[in-house]
Amino acid sequence: MAEKIKKHKKHNMVRQYFTTPVIFVLISLVAAVPVALVMLHFSVIAVHKAQNNYAPKVADYTVSAENYTPSDVKSGEVAVPELYGFSKLGDLSCDKAGLNTAVYYGNNRASFREGAGLSTDKKIPGEGGAVVVSANSTGAFKSLYNVKNGDIITFVTSWGVFKYKVFDVSVGTVNPSVKEETLYLSTAASKSAFSVYDSGKYIVSAHLVSGPTVKGGAK
Repeated sequence: MAEKIKKHKKHNMVRQYFTTPVIFVLISLVAAVPVALVMLHFSVIAVHKAQNNYAPKVADYTVSAENYTPSDVKSGEVAVPELYGFSKLGDLSCDKAGLNTAVYYGNNRASFREGAGLSTDKKIPGEGGAVVVSANSTGAFKSLYNVKNGDIITFVTSWGVFKYKVFDVSVGTVNPSVKEETLYLSTAASKSAFSVYDSGKYIVSAHLVSGPTVKGGAK
């Protein structure tokens, strides 16, 4: 009987060498992971604030398409000024959502520091097709989550005033092959620390209601 008790005690002593480190690791994770997530979340916000406040540098200009150069316009069409990297296109607003921001030519962090950026590989207002404007969820588009179906978005440019009516608000992707002029406002799917890794983007989609036609645009 004494021998059985001795073996049992020995077995418990050996098991402690394994259970104690495991328990210590689990307790450390429970304490450390929430703190790490909170710190990462505030780090992301701090980076976005820095991007919005620092002055743009020439080295940040990363326009992904050829500069837009205007050509001869036909009767009934409006002329568009020459557009180049980081040139201001105009102002975008949605009064009901409290959204109001400047828009620059180029979807890059230089544009995001000043406001929103228009994708240079898509269309400009008045051309027809997909017009894509993006911005940081903690910056120029922090009010984008307030936009609802039926809201009117106004895009004021030097070549005309364009109004769009929102028909969809969802997490998804842009349809680049759409033929009817559609404005897509895109930002992170959420304001969480890991939103940059989300498979989709928060997209507000709006059809053109009124505005002039530019050369090459849909009739």
